[in-house]
Amino acid sequence: MMSLFVKVMLTLNLLVVLGAFGTVGLTRATDHTRDPSHSDLPGVGAAATAPVLDEANAEEITDTHGQSAANAEALPLPAPLVMLYSTFSWGGVSGNVTFSHKQRPDGTNATLLEVLVELPDVARTFLEPLELKWAVHEWPVRYDNSDRCGGEQIGKMLIDLTSSLGSITLPMDGPAVFETEDVAIFGPDSVWSRSIVFKGPGVTSCSNIHGVGGEETYEARFYIPLGGSIWIRTWQWKLESPPSGDSGLLVETSGYQVVIFSDVFNTIDDEAETSDHDWVIYITDILDSRDYGVTCNHLTRVYDPAGKETCDDEGCPQGMLGKRHGTLRVSPRRSRFSKKLYVSTDLQITDLSGPREVFIGVMDVTHPDHIWGCAKMRRLRVKAVSALFNSDGVQGKITIQQASPFAPSDLTLSLAGLNGRAEEFHVHQMPFTAPQHKGHNVCLQTLAQYNPYKVQPGSEPKPGLGTHDQYGVGDLSGKHGLLTQVENLEATVTDYNLPIFGPRSVVGRSIVIKKSDNSTWVCGNLRSRRPVIRAAVVFRYPIVGEIMMEQDAEDPFEDTTLFVGPLVYSDGNHNTTGEHEFRIHKDPPGRDFYNWTGRCVSAGPRFNPYHVSVAAKAYEDCGPDMAEKCELGDLVGRNGPLQLAGTIQRADVSRLVLTDTNLPLQGRFSIIGHSIVISDKHAPEHRGQRMACTKVFRRYRHKGVVNAWSSTPGVGNLQGKIEFIQETPYDITNTEVNLSGLQGLAKKYHVHMVRVEQELEFPCAGSAVYGHFNPLGVVAKDSPPPGTGTHDLYELGDLSGKYGTLDGAFSTKGFYNDTNLPLFGHTSIMGRSVVIHKAEDDFRWFCGNIVWGYAPSEATQVSAIASFHHPQGYAWGYIRMRQLIYHDGSFGETFIEVSLRHPGVNNRNLTRGHNWSVYVNPVSVDASVKFFQSRCVAGGYRWNPYLIHLAQPNAVEFYDKECTPEFPLRCEVGDLSGRLGTIDLGDKKQVFVDSNLPLAGEQSAMRRSIVIHNERGRVERYACANIEPDDDIVKWANVRKTPRFSPISFMNTMREVLACPEWYLQMDLSTVTQSEDGECVSFLVHFMGPKARDLEQDFTRLLSGAVLSEPTIRMLGVPLDEKRKKKVSYKSCGGFDEEDQLTKENESPWWTVFGASSSHGAVALPAPLLPLVLTFINLLLWIRLI
Repeated sequence: MMSLFVKVMLTLNLLVVLGAFGTVGLTRATDHTRDPSHSDLPGVGAAATAPVLDEANAEEITDTHGQSAANAEALPLPAPLVMLYSTFSWGGVSGNVTFSHKQRPDGTNATLLEVLVELPDVARTFLEPLELKWAVHEWPVRYDNSDRCGGEQIGKMLIDLTSSLGSITLPMDGPAVFETEDVAIFGPDSVWSRSIVFKGPGVTSCSNIHGVGGEETYEARFYIPLGGSIWIRTWQWKLESPPSGDSGLLVETSGYQVVIFSDVFNTIDDEAETSDHDWVIYITDILDSRDYGVTCNHLTRVYDPAGKETCDDEGCPQGMLGKRHGTLRVSPRRSRFSKKLYVSTDLQITDLSGPREVFIGVMDVTHPDHIWGCAKMRRLRVKAVSALFNSDGVQGKITIQQASPFAPSDLTLSLAGLNGRAEEFHVHQMPFTAPQHKGHNVCLQTLAQYNPYKVQPGSEPKPGLGTHDQYGVGDLSGKHGLLTQVENLEATVTDYNLPIFGPRSVVGRSIVIKKSDNSTWVCGNLRSRRPVIRAAVVFRYPIVGEIMMEQDAEDPFEDTTLFVGPLVYSDGNHNTTGEHEFRIHKDPPGRDFYNWTGRCVSAGPRFNPYHVSVAAKAYEDCGPDMAEKCELGDLVGRNGPLQLAGTIQRADVSRLVLTDTNLPLQGRFSIIGHSIVISDKHAPEHRGQRMACTKVFRRYRHKGVVNAWSSTPGVGNLQGKIEFIQETPYDITNTEVNLSGLQGLAKKYHVHMVRVEQELEFPCAGSAVYGHFNPLGVVAKDSPPPGTGTHDLYELGDLSGKYGTLDGAFSTKGFYNDTNLPLFGHTSIMGRSVVIHKAEDDFRWFCGNIVWGYAPSEATQVSAIASFHHPQGYAWGYIRMRQLIYHDGSFGETFIEVSLRHPGVNNRNLTRGHNWSVYVNPVSVDASVKFFQSRCVAGGYRWNPYLIHLAQPNAVEFYDKECTPEFPLRCEVGDLSGRLGTIDLGDKKQVFVDSNLPLAGEQSAMRRSIVIHNERGRVERYACANIEPDDDIVKWANVRKTPRFSPISFMNTMREVLACPEWYLQMDLSTVTQSEDGECVSFLVHFMGPKARDLEQDFTRLLSGAVLSEPTIRMLGVPLDEKRKKKVSYKSCGGFDEEDQLTKENESPWWTVFGASSSHGAVALPAPLLPLVLTFINLLLWIRLI
C-alpha cells in the first residue's frame, strides 16, 4: 500500500506541474457581458369572464343548506336553477335565453325557458308586431364567419320551439317564461352545445347554448389524408335534488356532458368520394415521447380511464368511438355532409398536460386494423390579447378574450384619464411601431378600421342601436356605444363579432381611440402575452421589405399571424403592382434571386409535405375556410395575393396583417429553413414568373442588459441589473429593475446618449456620457412629477420619470411595461448607457452600458471596428460596430458608436454634415493621399450587393427620397448616411442603430472600408479606414509600483511603445487595487481591435523586460522611427528580478520555491530550474516505491 508520504509528495508534484504553466503577470478575467437568461418578464394578464347567475336563486339555495334536519318536513323544493344560457346580437335582434332545471312536486323534472328578445333599432319598435320562429339546431355556431346562421353551418332543426311553445312576438314587454318537458338539459337529448335560432321577416339570429360552469374544448386537427377537425366539448354540471332520507338536506348531484363534433373531409385524392370509417381514441405509454406526426401505426393502447381494453357485455372502452357512436363520415369537401355531432354522457377526457398524449385515429376502410390518418388531441386554452395605453394622459388596457371558436368574445375596458375627450374606438387593420421623430403620430400607421366582411361604410345603424353583424368587426363603438363624456371606464361586454380564432382574427392589429372631432388620438397594439416563436423573411431584390410570422410557442396547430410589409420596389421601378402570388417553397434559394433568367429556380418546388391533391377540381376548394385543402406552402390560396408599392409614399398598400390557420413554425412540418417566393403573372418569359425569393429565418427578441457598473473610485458598490426586453417593434418594452447597494442615497436614473468609457476617473460625468437620450425632443421642464404621467410626456430615456424615483431606497425590484422605450430601430436605446443619480446635488453616481443580452447557445456577438489612426490621415478616432449573429444564420440590428475628430492632440476644429459610406474594397496607403482626387480610391465604389436602384442609377433625387431612416432596406447597404444621417468631426460621440449592416455571412461589411465624405454633404472622399474584426481580450495586469506610479501614465507609456491608439488598449480604472504590502498594482486591461492577441502578447513581453524591435501596430507606407521607445521601465509583479536572488537575507524554506507569493500572486521558480527539480522529486518517489 502506498504510504501517506508518497501520496502527499505525488500531490505536491501535481500542484507544482500545474503551477508551472501559469501565466506570469496576466490572468484571464471572466466575461460577464453575456446573459444566459431567456426568462421573460411578467406581462399583462386577463381573467376569464364567467356568466352571471341569478343571485336570488343562489341565496335561496344557500338558505336551504342552512336549514336544520329538524325542519326537513318544511323544506320547499329547490328553486329552478339556471343551467344553460344563450346570448346573442345578430341578424337584427339581440337578447338572451336561459334554461333552468325545475323539480316538480310530483317528482318529475321540467325545463323553464326564459326568453327576452329585443329589436336594437328603436325605430322598428313602432312598426307592426314582428313574429319570430325559434328552434334548436343540431350543430354549434362558429363565431369566426359572417354566414353563421345558414343551414350548412348549423345543420337541421332538432326541436321546433315554435310548434311546442309558440312564436315570439316583438316588441316584448319583458321576459317570456315557458315550461316544457321537450327540452332536455341533461342526457343524450341535451340541447347543450347546440345552437338556437330565431327567424322572422328580415331577421335571422343564432347563438350557441352554453352551460353554467366549467366548459372545456378539445381539438384533433387533421391534415393528411383527411383534413378538418374533430372537436370534443365537455361540460361538468352540478344540480341540487330534493331531500332524501331523514337528513332533510338537499343532495348535490353532478354529471358530465360531452359532445363530439366532427367536420372532416378528404385532402389527398384527386376525385374523392364520401367514405365511412371506424375511429378510435388512442393513448400513448407514459414513457413514449415519439413524434407520431400524422401517422400513428405504432399506437395500440385504446383510451379508457378504467383500463378497459375490449368490448364485453357491459360495453366497449371509451376510446372505441366507432363501436359506441357509429362510423365517422369523411366527405370530399367541407359541407353540411362533412359535419356530424355525437353525444356522450360518460366519456371522460383526462388532463392532457401530463406525459401521456391522446390521439384520434381514423381507420382505413379496406384494412380496418390499419390507421389511415390520425391527429393529436389538444385542449384549447382561452385566447387573450391586450392593447396597452399609456400616452397623452390615458392609461389602461383593453383586453379581448375568447374561449374557443364556439364562444363569443369578452371585451374588457379598463381606462383612466379619458376626461371626456374620447368618442369612437375601433380595431384597425395594422399595428404601429414607436415614434421616429418629434411630433410623429404613430396611430396614423394603423390604416383603416378592420372590416373583413366589407360592411358598407355609412350603412350602419347609429352606435349602440344595431346588432353586431351590422357593423364592421373593428367598429367597437358602433357595437357597444360611444365613449362620449366618459372620464374613466371599467366595463366588460360580450362581442359576437370579434374573433380571436380563425382567419379573420383581430390578433396583431391595434385599437385606436378617437377624439370627438374624429381625429386619431391614442392607440395600443393587440398583443398576446403567451410565449411565441417567430420567423421572418427579408426581401432584398427587386423588392425590399419583410414578412414576420409568429405562433404560440407551445402549439404548432395554433393560428399563425403574418405581418406583411411594407414591400417596395427597390430596383428603380415607380409602379405599384398587384395580384402577386406568394408561397412557401421547399428549398432555401441560392444566388439566383437576382438572375435575369431563371430567377429563384433554386427555391425548388412548392412546399407540400402533406401531399395534398393539386388536381384542378379538388384544389378549387382551397381557401381561408378550408385551409387543409391547400398545400401547406400555398399562402396566396389561404390569404389572397399581395400588392407591391412603387414608392415609399405608397408603401401602405402593401401592408397587411393575416391570420393563417395552417402555417406551422415548429415541429416536423415547420416552414423555417424553407423559402418564400413572390410571383408575377405578367413577368417576361425569359425570367419566369418567380420574381423574388428569400429564406425563412427565426426572428429573435431584443434584450438589453446593464449589469456592470462603473463609478468614481471609493463612492460605493452597486450590485444588480437593469434589463430591457422587447419582443418585436410592435411590442412594449418590459423593464426589470433589480438593484441593491443604493444606501438610500439614489433618486433619479436615466438612459444617456452614449456608452461609458472605462479609462476615466469620472466615467459617469456629463463630458463622458452626455445628457439624457431624448430623440423625440420632449421638454423636460414640462414633464409631470415622476411616476404620475403617461410615458410619452417624459424624455424617452427618463426611466425614473416613467417608473418613479429611487428616493430613499436601499434596494429596489420592479417590473414595468414601457410603451416608449424601443430596442428596435434608429431610436433604440441599445449601445447607450444608464446613469443613476444621487439625490444630493443630482450627482452622477453609477453608470453602466446597455449591452446585448443573449445566451451563447443562441447567438454570438460579432464586433468590428474602423480605426482612423493613420499618422498622416485626415480623421482621428474610430467607428465601432456590434451585432448578434444567431446560430441559424439570421442576424439582429447593428449598433454603431462613432468617435471622430480631426488629427492633432490640440486640434479643436469642428466640421458637420459629413456623409459616410461603406465601400466595396479595403483601402491602403491611399488613405493619406493629399489630393481628394486620389484619396481613398482603392475603396472602389459604394457597396451595393443587392443592386438597389439598378434600373435608374442616375435618378439620384428619386433615390434620396426613397432611402430614409424609416425605410432602411430601400437604401444601398453601404449608404450609412442615407439611413442613419450625417456625422460630425470634432464634436460629441454618436450612437446609431442600423438594421441593414451585416457583419457576418455571405454579404458582410467585414474587410471592406468606411469612407467619410467632405463636410456639408459634399461628395469628396475626406477620410477612410478598413472595417476589421474587433476582438476584446480582458486580462488582469499585475504591475510593480514605481515611486510615482500612475495607472494613466502607465497605459500611455504602453500605448506609445506598442504604437496603438487608446481605443485599442484600455484599462478599467474602477478595478485598480493595491497589494497588501503596497508593492504591486492590479487592474483589468482590455486588448481590442484586429490585433488584440498580438497586443496582449507584446504587452506581456514588455512587462517581462523584453525589447520590441518593431511596434505591434504598423501602418503601410509609414517608415519605422528608429528613435522610438522599444522597452518600458515597468515590471510585472511575480517572478525574480535581477537583484532578487536567494541571498541569505532573503532566504526562505526550500518548499516556498514551488509556491506563489501572497503579494506578488505569481509562480516564483525560474523556468530553467523547474525541470531539474521535478526530475529529482520523481526519482525520489520511485526509489521509495521500489
